[in-house]
Amino acid sequence: MSFVETELGESREGYFTLEWSAVDGAVLYRVRDDANEIAYEGVATKSFQSGLSDGSYRYRVEAIGEDGQTIATSGEAIATVKHWGLAPSLTLFAIGAVVVAGIVFVILRGRTIELQQLQLPQAAGHSGDVSKLESAVDPGRNE
Repeated sequence: MSFVETELGESREGYFTLEWSAVDGAVLYRVRDDANEIAYEGVATKSFQSGLSDGSYRYRVEAIGEDGQTIATSGEAIATVKHWGLAPSLTLFAIGAVVVAGIVFVILRGRTIELQQLQLPQAAGHSGDVSKLESAVDPGRNE
């Protein structure tokens, strides 16, 4: 039994997927971390590890038979987590804030222009123009 990939590289987001080959006769798989804690236990041959802080992580997987005994053990799979630094994170946050502010501005500006166009004919005393404008805004409206 072996992991599909033993060197998982570096994760900037703090998660990765472990995947290993199936073992004939295995009814359960158990993934253990480098502290020998169980990180996954189940029938699938994949395990998603998430919420990890910066550091290096080592995993082994055990195939468990019907009698509850370990019938095979893999070699190690190694992954490294190194989250994005503060500067790139704040830069992306700032870009997102500018985009959201721009969208809100366009929506509010468009609404302001729409209201001004609806009020302009009434202020000039041209009620016929208002009904034409309302007909243009609501095509189902009859004059």
